[in-house]
Amino acid sequence: MIRLLVTLLTGAVLGLVGEALLTNVLPKAPASVRSAAASLGIPEKPAAAPVNYTLTGPLSGSIQAETSKKYDEALQEVVTYQQSGGDAFVAAERMGWLYYLKGAYPEAEQAYLNANRLHFAALNPVLGLLNVAEAMKDKSRIRWAADAVLKLDPLNYRATMVVAGSSFASHDYRGAAFAYRRILTPYPDDVDARSGLAWAEYYSGDRQDPLFQFQTILNIYPDYPYAKQGYKLVSAINGALGAK
Repeated sequence: MIRLLVTLLTGAVLGLVGEALLTNVLPKAPASVRSAAASLGIPEKPAAAPVNYTLTGPLSGSIQAETSKKYDEALQEVVTYQQSGGDAFVAAERMGWLYYLKGAYPEAEQAYLNANRLHFAALNPVLGLLNVAEAMKDKSRIRWAADAVLKLDPLNYRATMVVAGSSFASHDYRGAAFAYRRILTPYPDDVDARSGLAWAEYYSGDRQDPLFQFQTILNIYPDYPYAKQGYKLVSAINGALGAK
């Protein structure tokens, strides 16, 4: 009877939680965390030029075309810039970004790889590759790009969350827990990472620490859904095992 109870309770939430960890259904990280992560990568949307500000420089035409979503024109401006002796790395990186905005993901990937070959220690090209991989929804590419980011920036929030989610999805719960703990070291208030840690520990067989992690979240955010589900599940299982 106890085994049946545990099986039913676990099965009810396993699919839901696993999908949430992979598809970012969980609430977003605190704004301060997202801002810090974004400052290291490429903005989700191109910033418009300030009002009454005239762009100058060899890439000004490309930037102006980008703000109008004229991506082919913006790309041609980059080609002209490079052909006139412009910096090859800057041109490759910018072409990757523009192809990404255009939705031409294979071309974006190739451009970012070119930039990476020119400056293998530069972070933005591999972050760009992560953008492209996520847009393509290619799990193997996503994990490869995240690992590449972490080689350059071992505490990168976004890449570490990707690795954690990927490990969880492949049932490497100990690996997922390790990644979530790496995030919680600099960001102890990150409830997404703490919830991920709790679930990873739970599926690793731990029945005590997940309860503490879920309770920690609920002390701050009483309505956090996955923490409420997790706390109820683990409490019920612990109670059933205690009754045995």
